[in-house]
Amino acid sequence: MSDDRQFETPLGTMPWKRYVPLALATCLGLGATLLFFVLASGWEKREIEDHFEHEAKERTLIITGEIKETMLLLKSVAGLYHASNEVDRGEFHQFVTPFLSSENGIGTVQWAPRVLAAERAEFVAAAKQGGLKGFQITERDSQGRMVRAARRDEYYPAYFVQPRRGNRAAPGFDFASDPRYSEALRQARDTGEAAATRRIPLDPLDRQSPARFGVSVFLPVYAKGPALKTVEDRRSRIEGVVFGSLQLALIMEPHITRTHEKGIEFHVYDNSAPEGRQFLYFHRSRLRKELYEPDPRATIGAPEGMHYSAPLEVGGRQWSIVCTPMPGYVAMHRTWYSSWTLLAGGLVLTGLLTRYVLVNTDRKLAEEALRNEKAFIDASLNALQEIFYVFDSQGKFLRWNKRVRMVSGYGDDQIALMKVIDLFAEEDRERVAEAIKEVWTNGVSQVEAAFLTKDGQRIAYELTGSLLKDSERNAIAVCGAGRNITQRKRAEAELAKAKEAAEAANRAKSEFLANMSHEIRTPMTAIMGYTDLLATLDLSKEERQEHLQTIRRNADALLSLINDILDLSRIEADKMTVEPAYCSVRNIVEDVISSMRVRADGKAIDLEVDYEAPLPRMIRVDPARLRQVLMNLVGNAIKFTDEGYVRVAVRCLREHDAAARMEFEVSDTGIGMTAEGIAQLFQSFTQIDNSSTRRFGGTGLGLVISRRLAEMLGGEIRVESQPGKGSTFTLVIDPGPPEGDPEFRPPSDAAGGETESTATESTATESTATIGNWELHGRVLLAEDALDNRRLIRIVLEEIGLEVDLADDGRTACQKAEASAAEGRPYDLILMDIQMPDLDGYEATRQLRRAGWQGPIVALTAHAMDGDRRRCLEAGCDSYVSKPIDQTELLSTIARHLSSPGEPKKGPGFIFAQPPPGPWGQLNQVPV
Repeated sequence: MSDDRQFETPLGTMPWKRYVPLALATCLGLGATLLFFVLASGWEKREIEDHFEHEAKERTLIITGEIKETMLLLKSVAGLYHASNEVDRGEFHQFVTPFLSSENGIGTVQWAPRVLAAERAEFVAAAKQGGLKGFQITERDSQGRMVRAARRDEYYPAYFVQPRRGNRAAPGFDFASDPRYSEALRQARDTGEAAATRRIPLDPLDRQSPARFGVSVFLPVYAKGPALKTVEDRRSRIEGVVFGSLQLALIMEPHITRTHEKGIEFHVYDNSAPEGRQFLYFHRSRLRKELYEPDPRATIGAPEGMHYSAPLEVGGRQWSIVCTPMPGYVAMHRTWYSSWTLLAGGLVLTGLLTRYVLVNTDRKLAEEALRNEKAFIDASLNALQEIFYVFDSQGKFLRWNKRVRMVSGYGDDQIALMKVIDLFAEEDRERVAEAIKEVWTNGVSQVEAAFLTKDGQRIAYELTGSLLKDSERNAIAVCGAGRNITQRKRAEAELAKAKEAAEAANRAKSEFLANMSHEIRTPMTAIMGYTDLLATLDLSKEERQEHLQTIRRNADALLSLINDILDLSRIEADKMTVEPAYCSVRNIVEDVISSMRVRADGKAIDLEVDYEAPLPRMIRVDPARLRQVLMNLVGNAIKFTDEGYVRVAVRCLREHDAAARMEFEVSDTGIGMTAEGIAQLFQSFTQIDNSSTRRFGGTGLGLVISRRLAEMLGGEIRVESQPGKGSTFTLVIDPGPPEGDPEFRPPSDAAGGETESTATESTATESTATIGNWELHGRVLLAEDALDNRRLIRIVLEEIGLEVDLADDGRTACQKAEASAAEGRPYDLILMDIQMPDLDGYEATRQLRRAGWQGPIVALTAHAMDGDRRRCLEAGCDSYVSKPIDQTELLSTIARHLSSPGEPKKGPGFIFAQPPPGPWGQLNQVPV
């Protein structure tokens, strides 16, 4: 099908109007009488039709004008809210009352503010306080009664109502709850324009009047601010709506009845309504004698015979005004002239009239077709969500849709003086110019550029252009369209940023794993190497002792590394906890200094402590976590210092009107750091020097863990450093108020407390405890599935005087415990490994406790997370020793549960409330 049909003249659909003169000329030969009758009746009919059309237009203009004037009155009420910061009830009444006293058909004017669900109670209370007694937000139930409104996200209750008489039920009625109003209300809110409802039945003014209907109109009022560009903007900034009830009969009747009665009746229809609900109003001529009532279910169509129809847009709805003559209208307006006069002038008048009618009809139809075509194109273009424009070879705009105005911020008169290139950012104009050249050359082009608005905002658009040609295939203009790609550009940028961050994280983790592998393999190499030397070489006692110390030192380093990894896993899983308790500040600091002094002496650097009095003697803090942070800070200072000193300063910060805070300042004369290095200090999986040639070892986890622990202790870690001049790490914690202890001063000022020598001596004594320092007595059952561990623990326990029996799984341990109890020689203590085959330590302990075993059970486990101790105790264990096993900790734990030499046995074994059921082998059948 050819596109030319879109531009086909509408005259082709009514050929009889164009060929009447030819038909009349043909009829001239049929006789003067027939010719006279045809010419006279045809002329008279056209005269009557023209007369009817003129009168119908007059009434249509009256109706249209009155409705538009009424809409302007309502808009002026909305304008009152735009012009005023706040409108009270008196101001509203004073402004609206003159409108209601005029014959403008406004039944009521109301103000309905937007009330969110969260604001409902406050709004109702304010309304009652403002004079509306018993005010509530209401809705109609299925029987039409006013009830309390159900919960919704937002309400639009009637608040200011004029006139007050006859509208007592109106205050508080939520328009959003009634389907008759809600559709128009949402339309007004989202478009920013007036929106009318469908027809609403009204009580007839008198018993003889036909069915009457009215409509309601909503006008939105928005909060002041930037231009409302999107539906989301309008929804978020809506303050309320102005509601007006229009009674069509009162709008039209007073003005139409004042005019001379012409015998014309008209109907008003709502084209936007569904069939059966389009009828709005009917004006009955006073000349009609019989009673006539139109069908309210009538649907607009093409009336038969003479009629006139005019469109009318009201509140976003399309109405039609259809004028029809009364049945006797033609007879009323028929004029008879002398047949001789008509005959004498008939031929002349017929030709002139025919020509007039033909030209006039063609002109009207052509104008109407042109208007309709232009309105259709404008409506289609304005409905587009994209910008659309047409420009000529000079780049000047020929046409554009309203989206161009909305996005650019320029008015039509400004756009008409601009060129296409002027609407784009300076940096993109060259590319846009190239795209324009391309479309004139190739017929099509595409480019991405920033659309520059009037207020300087840049909006990313994807633009396409195509060449427009005339019927002779000559290029006459370019059609352009643009799609907003701001969100896509933002998403692409965020995706690129996220990809870059992920790649950086992967690189950091890869470097961390490489360093971690090095840190693990280094002590393992020493352990395995020196173990081989001990096994293969004939060494002196001094050499063996030196090799053993080397193995122990590297094992301690490996264990410290594992603890750091576990701490980091706790931090990342948010499982790290602190257990505050009252402890001595000085004891913790001296413990750290004593542990680090050997390393400082090995590098010939001074390790000093400076207590700045006064200090609290006791603070409430987790001592283990505080010691861990200080050990890390002091250890790092010693590691990165080759000469000079490492100094620890301890002070109490007493701020005005604030709790005291403890500050531990660790300064050194080491290599120092740059600002870039400081920025990387506390990042997981990151070290300042990640190269394979780095001078200092370590995993880079210590400071990450330390900062997190400092935050958990209610403080922070600050860093100051300069390359080559050393670094200062300051730990600040919030220990809370001291427990009424006197203040601590350095040894020269204090009369009591531990001295440095006693603290150091105590620490040294505990750390140098060996097997030979212990002497214990008793029978111990060791349940351990690892052969090497069984042998090691057995040797240690037998060396201190204990009798040891072995079990390689939980089931064997239960059986041996039963057997020893049956023989009357129950074990004094059971060492229970947690992870064993067949029956693990948890379940073996539970079965022993259920069977009546009352002796001590000490758990041995390589699980070192915070929850593992709790699980062991819940299973029935008395104590907990983690692997790798520290001999001092193991022997101390055992000693706590065994009787001292010479004391009587505590009687461990099985204690039953009644005799045990059957042989011991049934123990394993007890339900878990």
